[in-house]
Amino acid sequence: MLGGDGHERGGAVRAPSLPCGAATQALGARERNALCQLAHLPYFSPELATSVSGSGDFFQRVVVAGALVWRTSTGHWEMAGPVAAYLAGQSALTSRVAKQAASWYWAEGDPLAALFASQGRSGSALAALGRARAMLEGFGLSASEVLRRAETANTR
Repeated sequence: MLGGDGHERGGAVRAPSLPCGAATQALGARERNALCQLAHLPYFSPELATSVSGSGDFFQRVVVAGALVWRTSTGHWEMAGPVAAYLAGQSALTSRVAKQAASWYWAEGDPLAALFASQGRSGSALAALGRARAMLEGFGLSASEVLRRAETANTR
């Protein structure tokens, strides 16, 4: 039984009430696992989601189920922060998905995200990278441009 402060008697903290519950209930176990894997990534595409899940209609099913994903200003997709944190906490990022994501980020021209993903970094590290990337874009710079400028400065 829960007390008025949201804690169960005995001191255990209950899981937060997130709107992802109904969405994940509408998905099968394999799809829920794929959604948890995507939650580790700061952003993704429908194609990467398909690759991660192995199902051609996975991304559409996630959207129809009501999972909190939205399109970013760069045309990619991301999950709401608290939902991503909750889902990412359900399972560790697998090396297979880390490699798929690294390859996709590299092809997308985001070598920093590719590097973090290839090292199996997930959750808060990739989320912080996503925020840094958004800040760079706010200044009209890409991660590739920053790396190019750093390399140029190092050769002088």
